[in-house]
Amino acid sequence: MSVLILAEDMDATVDAMIPALLERNAVVHRVNTAWFPVQLSVSAELRGEQWIGQIRTPARLIELESIAAVWYRTPRAYKFPDELNPAEPKAARCGLAVPDTVITNEADTVRKFAAKGRTVSKVFGTNMLMEEGVRKIGFTRLLDEADLADLRGINVTAHLVQRWVPKAYEVRMVVIGDHITAAAIRAGSPESYIDFRSDYANLSYELIEPPTDVVDSVRNLMVDMDLLYGALDFVVQPDGSWTFLEINAGGQFGFIEDETGAPLTAQLADLLTRKKQ
Repeated sequence: MSVLILAEDMDATVDAMIPALLERNAVVHRVNTAWFPVQLSVSAELRGEQWIGQIRTPARLIELESIAAVWYRTPRAYKFPDELNPAEPKAARCGLAVPDTVITNEADTVRKFAAKGRTVSKVFGTNMLMEEGVRKIGFTRLLDEADLADLRGINVTAHLVQRWVPKAYEVRMVVIGDHITAAAIRAGSPESYIDFRSDYANLSYELIEPPTDVVDSVRNLMVDMDLLYGALDFVVQPDGSWTFLEINAGGQFGFIEDETGAPLTAQLADLLTRKKQ
């Protein structure tokens, strides 16, 4: 078996653990996340329920699918290079369909992934940032040939690219305790078709009933992640199949309430004031 240890460079406890693991015939990989991106690169692809890919260091190549256990000890956070400005699998196990996804800081990995089909890039975390005093927003975008020809700077941090899913409409699903509210969001412009957040003025909304199997999988996901609230995004394809994109434990619901009249504020207030059984 292979064991990945995430720890800082100097750690006597880890030093003692490695011989103990070797005595048990384990293959041991010791990595400090502070090495990223200068001494460490990553290429991780989500295929169905499994992450596959590699972690590369000057000393070794670590195959993700070979790792049987991870010890999260005391790794250090990575630091952006000084020349940059300051701005720069559970769902599948629960039964939801998820698009193929890659997390990487390697240009060749992005190009190879994009060669297999239409690909979008997404922002990790919030899509709002400040750069030189100007507020900018990073939306989901389709990668074209010009993007793939010039991937300078991709090595300095991890990026998320994902297979484009054919879209009839999108769904924002809000889960509050036992309540599940799903709103179909239909795009009325080319910009909102790619990312509905880019053009709210050209959207239409409709409350819908999601398929039973999707509801069951979402409830399993909420239990698995120990969440009582979540804002989930789906793409509904032209054939009617639902593809899960993400869950946000702090996601917005006000615009859904405003457009549809769904009593989401009241549901959340009830949840927050509910006495424990």
